[in-house]
Amino acid sequence: MTEAVEEIDIVPTSLAVKAMRDNGYKNAAYAIAELMDNSIQAEAKTVQLLCADRESQVDQRTRKRLYQVAVLDDGSGMNA
Repeated sequence: MTEAVEEIDIVPTSLAVKAMRDNGYKNAAYAIAELMDNSIQAEAKTVQLLCADRESQVDQRTRKRLYQVAVLDDGSGMNA
């Protein structure tokens, strides 16, 4: 039996990207590294980087593009 998963945007993508730029990150990799560093500082035993892609049409070609990124951890400081 497969459970349906509801998609919920915690932070709208456009707002997250703008916030990263405004905070001076050189690129998305630096922002992701900061999130993972925060996990380590929160004494996480497990840190996961999850990425999802989807196909999109670019210049008459179908390409896979990064669609969603999530950093998950079991550190302290935030509730589930």
